[in-house]
Amino acid sequence: MSLRLLLGIAILGICGPAGGTRAADALPAAAPPSVAPTLEELTRRLAATPGVTARFEEQKHLALLESPVESRGRMHFVPPGCLSWSVESPGRSQLVIEGDRVRFQNEASPEALDLSGNPMARHFAEAFMVLFNGDLEAMKKQYSLRFEAGAAGWRLELVPRSSRVRALIESIVLAGRAGPIDRMVLLETDGDRTVTTFAETELDRRFAATELRELFGAQTSCGSS
Repeated sequence: MSLRLLLGIAILGICGPAGGTRAADALPAAAPPSVAPTLEELTRRLAATPGVTARFEEQKHLALLESPVESRGRMHFVPPGCLSWSVESPGRSQLVIEGDRVRFQNEASPEALDLSGNPMARHFAEAFMVLFNGDLEAMKKQYSLRFEAGAAGWRLELVPRSSRVRALIESIVLAGRAGPIDRMVLLETDGDRTVTTFAETELDRRFAATELRELFGAQTSCGSS
């Protein structure tokens, strides 16, 4: 993914490589918001949400390929620690994070691959949760932050503090307008990058128990807190 935020699972080669920002990925033009948001306001709104869902389109720009690898799907986040990242085309796959458990499944392998014991996978999963939970203090511990906001919207650049993570990821850039995240760009140290755009974003999504079981499994504890 791909938040993949937001997740370095892609970098591990399971969901495909990732990447970050260049001149062509500059903040898109937008209608000026009435008041430019502050970083505190943005994270406070994320921290207050009962759930987030959005459609995503992802482009992976790889040094070995002339054309980007594209995928589309939908993500669901249930605070404080549940994420479903589902690719719907081409092919179908799902990355699921539930608390301290991480698993991946695709059409080629009906059995879910358990990544819970992989320290790097766990680190990236936790980093992703920090972002979507709107935990500004935890975010500052894991990243060096650079935030800009103006008439065109806002832009947040995150540079990993961990040397282990910096060996793989150069930066993560999030951008949006008055509220939701519209774009995420992940830049790898080798120059590969993943550009993810979000649409139909709902920041106040409440999930029914049946939806949670479909997304995270029959025995899920997501949404029970």
